[in-house]
Amino acid sequence: MNKSSAKIFQYRGFTPFNLIFRRHFTLSPVVVLSLFLILVIIGTITLTLPISRQGSSDTVITDALFTASSAVSLTGLTVQDTSTFWTPAGRIVILALIFISGTSYLCISTFLLVRISQWFSYSSTLSLGNTLGINRRNGFSRLMVKVITFAIGIQILGSVSLFIQFYASYPVHDTIWQATSHAISSFNNSGFMFFTSVDNFSQFQNDKRFLITTMLITFIGSLGYAVTIDIVKSRSFTLLNLNSKLVVIFTGLLIIVGGILILILEYHNPETLGPLSAADKVLNSLFQSISSRSSGFSSLHINSTTDSLKFLFTGLMFVGGAAGSTAGGIKLNTFALIVLTNIAIVKGRTQIRLFGKEIPIRQGQFAIAIAIISVCLVLLSTGILLILEDGLNFDRLFFDTVSAFSSVGFTTGIAESVSEKGRLVLVLVMLTGRFGIVFLGLTMVNSYQGKTFRYVQERVTIG
Repeated sequence: MNKSSAKIFQYRGFTPFNLIFRRHFTLSPVVVLSLFLILVIIGTITLTLPISRQGSSDTVITDALFTASSAVSLTGLTVQDTSTFWTPAGRIVILALIFISGTSYLCISTFLLVRISQWFSYSSTLSLGNTLGINRRNGFSRLMVKVITFAIGIQILGSVSLFIQFYASYPVHDTIWQATSHAISSFNNSGFMFFTSVDNFSQFQNDKRFLITTMLITFIGSLGYAVTIDIVKSRSFTLLNLNSKLVVIFTGLLIIVGGILILILEYHNPETLGPLSAADKVLNSLFQSISSRSSGFSSLHINSTTDSLKFLFTGLMFVGGAAGSTAGGIKLNTFALIVLTNIAIVKGRTQIRLFGKEIPIRQGQFAIAIAIISVCLVLLSTGILLILEDGLNFDRLFFDTVSAFSSVGFTTGIAESVSEKGRLVLVLVMLTGRFGIVFLGLTMVNSYQGKTFRYVQERVTIG
C-alpha cells in the first residue's frame, strides 16, 4: 500500500466533526475530555432540580454529581436507588446521559482504533478500511454515521425483543420504558437498572430468554462496531482482520474460562448458584462471565459470593471489553498485546508474530504502559479511600475501586456507605477509568512522530 492510499483516513471536507477534530481528523484529547466533562456538569445541574428527584436529600448535589458521572462514564455505580429516588424525568435524564455518552464514546474509540491502525501499518490501515467500508470519497464522517446507525439499530432491536418479553408483565407504557431503558443500558454497558424495586438480576435467574437477550445486547456492545461488522462481513475466522481475530480468541477464552471458574466456585453456594438447576447454573455463570467485563449486571448477590469469585471478578473487570466498544477496563486488545509481547520477549523476538503477520513490539510496549499506569491509579485511589474511610474493609474498597475504574458497576455497597469525600474520589476514579485511557491513547497517537534518532545504548542489570 502506498502513502497516497493512506489518505482514506485524511478526508478534509468540512463537517460538524471538524469542530472537535483537527486537520486530518486528529482528535484533540483536551477538547474531547472537556466535552464529556461538560456533559457531566449539565447532567449534575439537571438532576439537582426538584423535577428530577423525589423528596429531599442532604447530599443532593453530591448524589447528582455521582449519578451523572456514573451515567456519563457508563459505570452504573449508584448512591441512590435509581427507580425510587429519581422521578421519571430524572430517570429520563440519566438514560439520555447514557445514550449520548455511549454513542459518542463508541465513535471516538472507533476513530482511535482506526488511527492506531494507520499509525503502525499501511497494510493494516487498508485492511481495516476495507472492513469499515472507507474509501477516499467515503471518509471519517460517513464512518461516524455508520457507527451511530449501528448503535441505534442494535438498541432498537433489543428494545423490541424485550418489549415482547415484558408485554405480559407490565402495562404498555411501562413495557415500552422498561424495554427501551434496559436495551440502552445493556448495549452501552452502563449497568444502570431501571426496574422498580429490583436491586439486581437475582429475580431473573430462571428467566432464560431475558438473560440470553441481555447477554447478546451486552456482548455486541462490548465487541464494538469494527469487530461486529468484520464478523458479519467475513463469516469466517480466517477472513477476519488481525484485530478481530485477537478479540474473538481472547473474548471466547475469557468467557469460557470465566464461566467455568464461576460455576466451580459457586456451584454449591446456597446464596448464589446452589438452588438453581444445572442448566440455570451454566447460563448464570456465562451471564456473569460476560457482564463482569462490561455491563456490571449481576444475577448473583455480590456480597454473597466467595472471596475467590470476587478476586476473579476483579481480574475480569480490569481487562474489560474490546477496544472500540462501549465496555471499559484496559481493553481486551491491550491484555492480548501484553500476553503476546511477553511471549515474544521470552522467545527473544523483536516482533509479535501471529497468524503469519507481525505486530510492532512498540505497540505491545504501549499496551504494557497503559496497564501499569492503570494499576498505579487503582492502587493510589484505593489508598486514598483507605485514608478517608477509616474502618472500611480493604477488600471491599479495592473491589469497588477496580469496578469504578473499569466502568463495570459491580459493588459490595461501598458507594452508598462512604463519605462525601469518598464519593468524590470515586467520581474521579470513574471518569479517569473511562476517559483517562482514551486521553492517554490519543496523546500517544498524536505525539508519535516515528523518529529514527536514538541515543547510544547502555544496559542495566535486572533480575
